[in-house]
Amino acid sequence: MAFSKIVPGVFSVVIFVFFLIFIIHFSTGIPQADDYPMMFQFLDRWAVAGTIQQKYILLTEQFLDHRMVAMKLTVLAVKAIFDKMDINVINGVGVLIWLSTISILFKAFSRCGHSVASFLPILFFAVHPGYGFDGLFWAATWMAFPWAIFFSVSCFYCLTFYENKTSFVFASTLSIFAMFSHGNGILCCIISLLILVFQKKYKRALIWLCLSGISLFLFFYKYKTGETSEASPIENLLNRPFFVLSSIGAFNGGSIFFPNIEVTEFSANKLPAIVFGLLLFLFILGIAISLMAERIGYSNKFFPQIPPRKLTLFLCAIGLFVIATSIMISCVRTGGDVIHGFAARYHFYSALLLSVIYMFVVSILKNVKFKYWFKVAAIGTGFVYCVAQYWYQTAEIADYVRIYQAGLYNSKRSGKWVLYKDARFWERGLDKYSNENIWSQSSDSFRFPPVRLNPDSDPSVINMTELSNGNTVAVADSENNLTIRVKGIFFQFSVISAITDGVYMNLVSESKCFLYPLRLERTGLRQFVKSHIYYKSASKLEIKKKWFSPGLYQLHIFIVRGGKRLMLRTNKTIKIKEYPFEV
Repeated sequence: MAFSKIVPGVFSVVIFVFFLIFIIHFSTGIPQADDYPMMFQFLDRWAVAGTIQQKYILLTEQFLDHRMVAMKLTVLAVKAIFDKMDINVINGVGVLIWLSTISILFKAFSRCGHSVASFLPILFFAVHPGYGFDGLFWAATWMAFPWAIFFSVSCFYCLTFYENKTSFVFASTLSIFAMFSHGNGILCCIISLLILVFQKKYKRALIWLCLSGISLFLFFYKYKTGETSEASPIENLLNRPFFVLSSIGAFNGGSIFFPNIEVTEFSANKLPAIVFGLLLFLFILGIAISLMAERIGYSNKFFPQIPPRKLTLFLCAIGLFVIATSIMISCVRTGGDVIHGFAARYHFYSALLLSVIYMFVVSILKNVKFKYWFKVAAIGTGFVYCVAQYWYQTAEIADYVRIYQAGLYNSKRSGKWVLYKDARFWERGLDKYSNENIWSQSSDSFRFPPVRLNPDSDPSVINMTELSNGNTVAVADSENNLTIRVKGIFFQFSVISAITDGVYMNLVSESKCFLYPLRLERTGLRQFVKSHIYYKSASKLEIKKKWFSPGLYQLHIFIVRGGKRLMLRTNKTIKIKEYPFEV
């Protein structure tokens, strides 16, 4: 094998391995939000379901807008193989699904004569931590988007690159799984039908239409609408067209936006990502229109140098799947004056769309010299993008990990997670389920991670008066909020610190004890290169008192690094009143 082939291959393996190491390092095994009803409660209900009919109902039961059979079968398989359901294993399955999808893209690309080196930009744009904590460590996300994408991409691959009866049967099965993995899987059936019509395989298209009709009937049987939005998609489109359009752009181009956030109001700094996403949207439409025009006999002026037919059809199908998904989610999830498309967990689709367009552009370029420099530029840009994602997301994800580790301690010690901030609609159910099933060990369906934080087990103790110069703790206590700032080098935290290392607020009353991490501030890139210090010697926390149980608390600062634990007593008393529960 030539040296020019070995180096890109090795580099590809390094990208995959580095990504897996990152995932393993920050994995907590702690479930969140939808994981409880979708996985934990499902297993408990499955254990007591006595008949085949009851089990079928559980498997196909609607959750929000979806019937997530693929996720439930995965959970059952993990439970059967490992005896208990483990969140880390579920996430690992999701990672393998996503990497398998990338492998299918490579297979399609290489079939048309493209090298491993040409594929490197796709790895840079698709295999990185830019999907945020919700994308990388939320099991429900791994069991939703990657499954739907994998089944759909596999289906399109079978229909475009293979045209025999076996591949048709296989594609039909994949489309059904796509539909019953996530709500947008319905689009796979529709786009696949268009592929068959485009190929003039009308008999197979008729069979596909019948099979899809049966699948759609099963999907929508006793289906409840309005599960994720107060208004209907049509009402959202008519009443909030600007926010729907912005969300479509953010969904398709959001992966280039830093920081990655859940939902956001519109602002000028988000405009480039929105415009970029809309341009990608129009590009895919241009490919689709160009293909159809050529098929019915019109000259192709938009893309006169169309790439190989099978690859073009394959890429166009994936692109239509992504932009149609952006329309579907933006219309359904738009509520108020916010843009939901920026949520980092949706960046799987944005990365897929970028990959598809890159593959298409490389395929249509005929000038050898220009194509070479385009690929070099793409590799360089992708490398910088990938490094930037690791640089930015390491601190963001580590912050979430500390929140969840503290929440695990809070739940076991005081019966309250203090985890979801203002998204409190899960909090009571989560607390109730944890107390009744996890800590009481009344259910043996799942493996729960151990509590790694323990401020109760005799840490080293110092008082405020013992602080040396340069070490300060400032506390601002108002009626509803608490702000804490800590400066100084108690411990120097590294970029690869243990997942519990950090500075924590510690509230202690007669019966309760809560932890919540202060946010560690990241240094600048130039300083990191010069000194290899990732975090500044400062941390801060602004928190709402309503998240905690009412009572009179003593405030301490708990610092953890490796095997060292330090408790700083502030002699500050914090009073938390009873707050009405708000969603």
